[in-house]
Order: sequence, then C-alpha cells, then structure tokens
Amino acid sequence: MRNVKHNQPSDAPEPPGDGENEALAKLLRTAGPRLDPPRERRERAYAAVRREWQRVAKARRKRRYIVWGIASAAAAMVALAFLPSLMRRLNTPPDRAVAKFERVEGGVKIASKDGTRDAKAGESLLAGESLQTLKDGHAALLASGGESLRVDAEAKVRALSETAFQLESGRVYVDSGGKTGGVEIRTDFGNTKDIGTQFSVSLDGKLTVRVREGKVELKRGDEKALAAAGEELTAAPKVAIARAQVPVNGPLWDWAADLAPAFKMDGKPAKSYLEWVCHEKAWTLKYADAKAEAAASAIVLHGALESTSLDASLDAVLAVSGLSYRIKDNTLTVSQTE
Repeated sequence: MRNVKHNQPSDAPEPPGDGENEALAKLLRTAGPRLDPPRERRERAYAAVRREWQRVAKARRKRRYIVWGIASAAAAMVALAFLPSLMRRLNTPPDRAVAKFERVEGGVKIASKDGTRDAKAGESLLAGESLQTLKDGHAALLASGGESLRVDAEAKVRALSETAFQLESGRVYVDSGGKTGGVEIRTDFGNTKDIGTQFSVSLDGKLTVRVREGKVELKRGDEKALAAAGEELTAAPKVAIARAQVPVNGPLWDWAADLAPAFKMDGKPAKSYLEWVCHEKAWTLKYADAKAEAAASAIVLHGALESTSLDASLDAVLAVSGLSYRIKDNTLTVSQTE
C-alpha cells in the first residue's frame, strides 16, 4: 500500500474531533489498500486536467490584454483632450492672427512665406511672421489676449503663437494690463514671462529685462530669477544672471509711453485720461484740492488725439480743459487754471 499525502485546501472545514478521527481510521482499515487506476484512465484524466489548465491560462492572458487595452485607450483619450490647448500655446497654426497693429510709425516691415510687405495700422500679424522695425520705425500691437506689445526701432520680433514671441534683436515693451502669464518673450539668452506687469526686454550682446510694475520670471535652462518692480536682470553668455536696481520712469521708459495706443477719449471724463497718462508714465496722480478733482470728473472730452508724444498730448488736453499741472517726484498734480 502506497502512502499518499493529500494537501487540505485553505478553505476546508475544521478537522474532525478525536472520536470522529477514530471512526474514520477504522473505516479506512476496513476498506483495505486502494488500487492504482488503469494507465489509460490516468492518461485521460491527465490530458483533461491539462486542457482545462490551458483554457484557464489563456482566458487570464486575454483578460490582461483587454485591461491593458482599456487603460491605453483611456490614457490616449486624456492626452487628446489636452492636445488642442497645448497646440494652441506651443504651435499656433500659420496664417492665424496672433496680434493686431494699433500704431505704426516710420519703416516697419513684415516678413512672411510670401515675401515682405509694409506694416499698416489695423492689419494683423500672423503666426510664423516676423516684424522688423527700421531706424525710424516703431510699432504698437494688441495681442490676442489683450496685452500691449510695443517694438522699438531697429528690432526684430517673430510671432510664435498667441502667447509667445521670439525677440531676435532690439527692444520690446509689454503691458499685460494686470493679467498674469499673458505673454512670453523668448530669446536665445533666456525666456521671460510676465506676472501681471509692465516690463521691457532688450538684446544687445546680452539679455536685459527691466520691470516697471508687477513681476517677471526669467528662465535660462535650469536657472530661474524673479524680478520685481524697479529691478533689472541681465543674462550674458557663461555668466550668472545679474540683478540691479532701475528707475520705473524716465528716459528708459519714455519711448514705450510715446508708443502707447491713442487714448479713446471721445465722451470720457478728463479724469480717465489723467489716470491713463499716469499709468503709462508710472506717475502718481494727485489733485490740488477737491474742486480740481470734481472739475476733472465733470469735464467731458471730445475728438481724437493725434499721434504725438504723451507729454505733448497732456499739454493739449489740459489746455482745453481749464486745468493745469505740475510734475514733481514722479507725481502729477492737477489744479484748476487761475
């Protein structure tokens, strides 16, 4: 009689008590030794068990493939959901308008796949096109997001998308209108992104970023720097980013203020115009007394401003409004004319 060991399943019932064990042992002794089944029967049983094992294994593999396929399809659907937004920011299709020219002065050229043309106020700058200003050229554009982009003389800017512009030479100024993360100015020396601000970016053998209001982030490879109002960041080849203090108004910024789109004053109070001037010049607005402020609020402006410097327009508007002003310590004080 062969000794055969039987493994008890983990979910089998509890072993019987001592009395039940004795009865079971007696029954087995009475039954005598078990006979081996015929060889053919053993082989048929083995073959049946093998077929069942193969069927279960195949079903398990199929279930794994189905689960993997569902997971892959879900991941692809998630990626596709974000793809349009990503493509709009990183690679706006060519021939799509990304900005509109609000002001064009002197020689301003637009280079595209179809050749070069003169820029005109009111026309659009398309993705993939380059804007170049000549020695006497300046341009002010309104980006698709509402930001003001101003280009100084002898500069070259390429429109990458609705939110990104590549500065290849010269100087640009951005006024985000208080919005955060609207426009990114890219250069070979690093990329700048606004955080609700007014700032300028210039290239002259190095990258210089000046912040007039708000904050700007400069990123160059793994190096990052954050500049606040009144700060300047300089990035030159093989040198760490340098930081310095700069004024927020004066000659460094006058070119950008003079390129500001004309104030739409028809039907607006003189007070709104004065607030706009102070925004562009980074001045503080102050009234000599309550009567002067009341007069500025009551005076309604009409007509349109010609393309002139901001200082000249201030003289013209206040002269016909019965108001006078003085500037001291970057504060514009307005009073009634005697």
